[in-house]
Amino acid sequence: MIDYLSVTVAAVAVYILGFIWYAKPVFGERWMKLAGLKKMEPNAAGMFWHFVATYVLVIVLDMFVGALAMRNALITSALIWVGFFASTSLGGWLWEKKPFALWVLNNAFNLVMLMLATAILVWL
Repeated sequence: MIDYLSVTVAAVAVYILGFIWYAKPVFGERWMKLAGLKKMEPNAAGMFWHFVATYVLVIVLDMFVGALAMRNALITSALIWVGFFASTSLGGWLWEKKPFALWVLNNAFNLVMLMLATAILVWL
C-alpha cells in the first residue's frame, strides 16, 4: 500500500534537491555549459509538470522499496539506477554526442535523488 505522506515528503525533498543541485553556484553553471544552454527560463507549467513526474517516480519507487529494510531498499534503488537510469541515458553520450561530463553530472543527481527518496520512503 502506498504511503502518500512519505511519498509527498520524498517528492518535495527530491524537488528541492534538484533546485539545489542545478542552482548556478552548485552545478547549474557547469550543467548549462555542458548542455549548451545560454540561459535557463523556468516557467510555472514546466515546473508543475516536472513535479507531477517526480511524484509519479516516487510513487513507483515506493512500490519497489516501501516494504524493505533500509539496506535492502538502498541496494534496490542503486540497482534501479544502474538498470534504468544510468544505462538508458548513455544514449545522450553515445548517439547524441553530448559530453560525457553531462552524463556524469545528471546521473550523479539521479543516484543521489533515488537514495534520498528511498531513505525518506523507508524511514517515514
